[in-house]
Amino acid sequence: MPADKAAALRRELEGKGGVGPDRMPYRGPDEMDVALLPGIVADPGHALPKADVVEGFDLDGDDGSGAPPKGTRKHVNFVSPDGRRGIDNQLFTVEGCVEGLRRKGFLPMIFNEGRASGRPTALVEISGIDDERNDSDVWVTVLYSGDELRRSPAKVVLPDYTYRVSDNPALTQDFARFHGRIVDGVLITDPIPQLHVHEVTGIETTFFRPRLRLEFLPDGRMKGIIGGYIDWRKRVVFQIYRASDYENTVGLQMPAIYNAMKRAADGLQDPVTGEFNGISAAFDIEGVAGFIPPTQQTKLLAGNETRTSKARQAP
Repeated sequence: MPADKAAALRRELEGKGGVGPDRMPYRGPDEMDVALLPGIVADPGHALPKADVVEGFDLDGDDGSGAPPKGTRKHVNFVSPDGRRGIDNQLFTVEGCVEGLRRKGFLPMIFNEGRASGRPTALVEISGIDDERNDSDVWVTVLYSGDELRRSPAKVVLPDYTYRVSDNPALTQDFARFHGRIVDGVLITDPIPQLHVHEVTGIETTFFRPRLRLEFLPDGRMKGIIGGYIDWRKRVVFQIYRASDYENTVGLQMPAIYNAMKRAADGLQDPVTGEFNGISAAFDIEGVAGFIPPTQQTKLLAGNETRTSKARQAP
């Protein structure tokens, strides 16, 4: 910006408390918008968390002690709270110190409220359980219902309601089925190629090579994690599409989060450019017990040729 224009702008803003979010993005060369082009300015740096114990999965089959597997960038591996080694969760290294992206931060608060309001209602159906402690052959189905989640006046999701699904659920959008096993009461699935998850209207996340780890609590609730690789470029888009509104409310700098994501990306290597487009990630999930109508339940069971359905959860 020319010196005379900068001086005039300073005079204009003197009585307004400084630059507001309407002008903050235009700090690139020739007042270009760094929300649209976050790579046009120098990387301002980004605070990273210091942690050894982090939730997630070993997505690449490597503990980080040697050369990385083909298609994976070398990165720090963590240990899970239950002692599993080789945990890949590079998204945590980028977002762990951003207050507005943490579990109770501004954006998760909005997204979780959207989920709890049933926009849309996600269901996790578990079938084929013969032994709730140890079973080598179970199936986990992720699908959606058009029915809203039932909540108390305090907005607590209520258990034991019935949620309708399509009469042909396997043909619906974003239907996914995992094969899994239960080991010491913990359900662990095999990965599938991808899983598409609706966040709120207009915001969606696709997991590549996703898997689930679920535990069922004595009170009937479910808790667990979902993990896989996500496209870091799409993750950045929803973090910065509101420009400097999110810089203020979420607590990040757009060029910083862009460069940090690009550095941390550790998977989904492009075979032509060699760039890593994926970043390992894991998210908490939780749910309450629910039901699917018997006729629709029968079709679900027929679809994966399982014999029984002793546990159903609606997150």
